Amino acid sequence: MIAVAIALALPETRRDAPKAAADLRRCRPLFTSRAIHRLRAVSGAASQIIFAFAGGGPISPVTQMGRSSAEYGACLRQRLRLFDRQPVCVRFAPRHSLEKLIWFGWRCNCWARC
Repeated sequence: MIAVAIALALPETRRDAPKAAADLRRCRPLFTSRAIHRLRAVSGAASQIIFAFAGGGPISPVTQMGRSSAEYGACLRQRLRLFDRQPVCVRFAPRHSLEKLIWFGWRCNCWARC
């Protein structure tokens, strides 16, 4: 409601704004480029993999292994936390030995094992 009132009350300040047809002509290379179509296809496939895992991932542990959905959620949360910890590991890896990194990772993860 407020957006409509503002659109009606305020005049257009940019009189030389390009028309819609000019915008479509400028965007034509995006619609005809094979590289853009390939990028869209790869991005779409990658996102479909994520959605398939999120939608079908709980079926096996919950129905076939007898785990509860809360247990699956806790395990999935723990696995996703690995993405958060990667930048920390990259910073510490050059300064510390492999044994120390393994020990630290085990100590931080031991409370949430699945």
